[in-house]
Amino acid sequence: MNRGTLLLAGVLGGMSLLAVALALWTLGSRSSFPCVPGKGIDVDQLLAIAERHAEAQEGPTQSSMLRRLALAHARRGDDVKALEFAQRAEHASVRTEILARIARIHARDGRTDAATRAMARAMTEIDAVEPDNTGAAYARLAVAAANLGAEAEMERFISLVAPEDTNALRLLGTGMIEAERAERVVTLAGELDHPAGALVLLEAIVGAGAEVPRTQVEPVLSNLVPQVESIESYDGRMRMLLDLARLWAAWDFQQEAEQCLETAWRVHAEAPTERDREHRWSEMQLIRVQAELGHLDAALARLEQQGSTRRQAMVLRHLATHLAERDRPADAEAIEKRLAMLRRIETRWEARQTGGAGGSSSADPRRGFDFTWGRICLLGDLAQLRFEDGDHEGARNASTEALEIWRRSGPDRRDQLRLKISSIPPLVGLEAEMGHEDRALEILSRLNHPRSRYTAWVALARARAEAGDAAAAREALDHAADELDLLSVSERRQMVLSLAITHMELDDTAGACRLLERIVYDPETMGEQAIELAERLIDAGID
Repeated sequence: MNRGTLLLAGVLGGMSLLAVALALWTLGSRSSFPCVPGKGIDVDQLLAIAERHAEAQEGPTQSSMLRRLALAHARRGDDVKALEFAQRAEHASVRTEILARIARIHARDGRTDAATRAMARAMTEIDAVEPDNTGAAYARLAVAAANLGAEAEMERFISLVAPEDTNALRLLGTGMIEAERAERVVTLAGELDHPAGALVLLEAIVGAGAEVPRTQVEPVLSNLVPQVESIESYDGRMRMLLDLARLWAAWDFQQEAEQCLETAWRVHAEAPTERDREHRWSEMQLIRVQAELGHLDAALARLEQQGSTRRQAMVLRHLATHLAERDRPADAEAIEKRLAMLRRIETRWEARQTGGAGGSSSADPRRGFDFTWGRICLLGDLAQLRFEDGDHEGARNASTEALEIWRRSGPDRRDQLRLKISSIPPLVGLEAEMGHEDRALEILSRLNHPRSRYTAWVALARARAEAGDAAAAREALDHAADELDLLSVSERRQMVLSLAITHMELDDTAGACRLLERIVYDPETMGEQAIELAERLIDAGID
C-alpha cells in the first residue's frame, strides 16, 4: 500500500466503503454551467446540456425534457430545432401537444409560416393519439388554430371536444381566452348540453379576468339554473349552486347570486347527516360565498346556527385563511374590504377564545391560530398597489401599519414562514423605492430566516437598480448569495438559478458567472437545471 493510499485511509477513518466511493465520485464530477464574464450565461450550451440529459432518459421523464426543449427552441424562433424535438417524443399524444404549443408560440410571435408548419404536423399525428387523450389533443389544436386565425379548423376541432370532458374544456377555455377569443368561449358554454362543461368554461373566463359583456353571459347562466334540479347527489347540487352564485356575482348579478345561495342553504339544511365530509365542506363554502357577496354578518349569524362550536371555529379559520391568503385581489378597494372583513372575523374569533359567543378556547381545533400574517399580507399588497397608483402617502401608511403589526407579533411559528417570505421582503423593496432605505435595512436586520433575508436582499437590489445605483444593487445581490449558503441543498439549488438570472437582468454578467461557479452540480440533475435556467433566460429576453 503506497503512502497516498495510507494517508487517504487515515483521513477517511471510519467512513464506509460506500461513503468513500460517493465522496470520490462527487469530487470527480464537479462541473458548472457555461458562463463568460462580459457575455453571460450561454443559452445554446445550456440547451445542449439539456439535450444530452434527455437522451439518457426514458419514459415520462424523457417526454417532459423533449417538450421543454422543443418549446424553448420555439420561443427562440428556431423552427427546425423545435420540430426536431417534438418528433422525438415517443407517444402521439405528447407529439401532438408539443406541436400544437409550438404553433401557438410561433403564431403569437408573428411567425405565421412556422406556425402553419407545426399545425400541419400536429394534424398528421391526431389519428394516432390514444383514446383517453383525444379530447385534450382536439382542444390544443383548436387553440392553435385560433391563434393562427384559421376559423374553419378552429370550429372543427371545437366540435370534436366531448361536452362531458371537463379537463379538455378547461384547456380549450383557457387557451381560447389567451388567444383573445373569450366571447367564443361564452357562446360555446351556451351551446353545451352538459352543465359541468359550461361551468368550467365560464370559470375559466372569471379566472383569467377576461371581459365579456353581461348581456352575453346572462342567458347562459339563466339556462344553467334549472339544470340544478336534475342533479341527484347532494355534493353535486351544492357544488353547482355555489359555482353559479360565484359566477352570477362575478358579472354583478347580485340578486341572482343571492337566490342561488339561498337555494344552497336550503339544500344544505335538508341534507341527511352532519357527519358527512361533503356536508362540512359545503358549510365552509356557503359561509365563504355569502361573505364574498358582501353579507359577512349574515354569514356569521348563519354560522352560529350550524353545528358544534368546534365546527364553527373551523369555519371561521377557513374563512380568515381564504381572505388573507387565497386569490388576493389586485385592486386597492377590494383589499380594503377584505381587511375590514378580516378584522370583524378576528373579533368573533377572540370572543370565542375567551368564552364569548357560546364558545371557549377548548373548542378551537388548532389553538394558537392568529390573524397577524393575514393582515400583514393584505396590507403589503395594499401598500404596493397604492404606490403603483401614485398614492405614496397611502402606500407609506399601509406599509407602516403592516410593519407595526409585525413588530408587535410574538415569536414566529414554523407554519408562518411561507407567509413571512411572501409579505415582509417585498416591503423592504417598496420602502427602498419610496426613498426610505434606512427603514428597509432596519426591516431586513430583523428577519431571522435565511430565505426571508435572501428574498429581501433581492428586492432591495431591484429597488437600487431602479434608482440607478448599479454598484449598490450588486452589493445587495452579494448579500443574497451569502444567505444561500445557509439554506438546504434543495432550496439552494432552486434559488441560485433565480439569483443568477437577477444578475443577468441587472447587466451584471460577472456576478452571474461568479455565482454559478460556487455551485457543485450533480450530473444526474444538471440537465433539468440547465433547461430550467435556459427557459427562464429566454422568458426574460436574455438569450
